[in-house]
Amino acid sequence: GTFNSFGLSLLVVHFLQTVEILPRLSENTIQLRGDARRAPNAPAHTAPARVLGDCDGITVQHHTHEQLRGWGSENTSGVAVLAHEFFKYFARDFDWDKHIVSVTARGLLPKSSVVFHQGQNTCLCIQDPLDQSDNCARSVGQGAFQRISHEFERAYSLEVSSLLQEARSAATRPTEQQREVIHQEERRRKQEAKMMKKSKQLVEAQEAETLAASEAVHYGGGASPRGQEARHGIND
Repeated sequence: GTFNSFGLSLLVVHFLQTVEILPRLSENTIQLRGDARRAPNAPAHTAPARVLGDCDGITVQHHTHEQLRGWGSENTSGVAVLAHEFFKYFARDFDWDKHIVSVTARGLLPKSSVVFHQGQNTCLCIQDPLDQSDNCARSVGQGAFQRISHEFERAYSLEVSSLLQEARSAATRPTEQQREVIHQEERRRKQEAKMMKKSKQLVEAQEAETLAASEAVHYGGGASPRGQEARHGIND
């Protein structure tokens, strides 16, 4: 399993909230940087958000264009920079083992604070804003989680490589400090690639052995050839 389109949309919304381009969906008074100031260009006496109704205990509100005017205006980053920061955030900054992607909570939401519906995978958690016990990434198992983490890291690395290429194309000579950062990044990437490969092999071997266990009955209760191959793969 992997992300569905709704889950991917929530990832983007969550990231844009962390860089204060979008407000939290639970706020009925638009605030900037968590204080009591309204958006810079908002009218002095903006009416509160109009309540459309309730859905499973969640109040659905409508913000008008006037209420949202000026929100995120302090952001000066272009799409390319935001894409780079998006991959960096989910590859390096966001701790999938400890936190949940939420578009309603203020700050990071701990996994321990939410009980998801029984039987749902919680390797990677994206909270449904209209059913907060529903994990929109419930189809992502451990193996898929490893692959997704690898792709986030790979996308971020490609972005770094692209930026370095742009610097070379512009004939800009990096400083000694910049060269050291580049060397450290290259060493780190090589080390993480080795660890990711080993982790992927272990997950694949475990999945193969689990499948082999279900076939063992055909071999008189002993290990099937598939299980023996899986164990050999781990030992190798």
